[in-house]
Amino acid sequence: MVDWLAEILKSEFVAGVLLGVFLTGFGHWVSLCINRQNQKKVIIDFCLDTINNVSGYVKSLNEVLDISKNINMNDVDLIDIEIGVYGRNREHLIYITDENYRKDIREFFSKVAIQTSKIRNNISLCNESKAMRNGFLPGNDQYNFHDKNVVLFWQESVDACKKLDGLKADSSSLIHRK
Repeated sequence: MVDWLAEILKSEFVAGVLLGVFLTGFGHWVSLCINRQNQKKVIIDFCLDTINNVSGYVKSLNEVLDISKNINMNDVDLIDIEIGVYGRNREHLIYITDENYRKDIREFFSKVAIQTSKIRNNISLCNESKAMRNGFLPGNDQYNFHDKNVVLFWQESVDACKKLDGLKADSSSLIHRK
């Protein structure tokens, strides 16, 4: 009975099956390594594309501000959309192995989000102040806005736009570190 088992184990069939199992396992391992490298490249490209988009919108925002002395809220909306896209895909940053690069990307988007929030908040306060001054918000005694507050809120919005523009150096360093 042992002879037939030894004969089967020595056959080409068993050797072929064992070789096939080994090659399948090795091929799967190589495939996983390649996929990890591709995921890392895709995530870095995604982050850089998002950073480029944000930089373009910031540039447009500040160009309009410099030319017309007006804040284009459409550009602020587009920046917020890019931040949302980044936020929905942030968990994929784990594929970027350089911890400092990952941290710098997160900090860049955090800084951008803070400045866009300041712009929105100050524009809202500015509009409320104008409405109070013009009597469009009757019965709203909790606010005591004056014209100097409108100027203050507007200036804080402009400052936030300029701080966004100041993040160009951060975006350039992230893009060139790829």
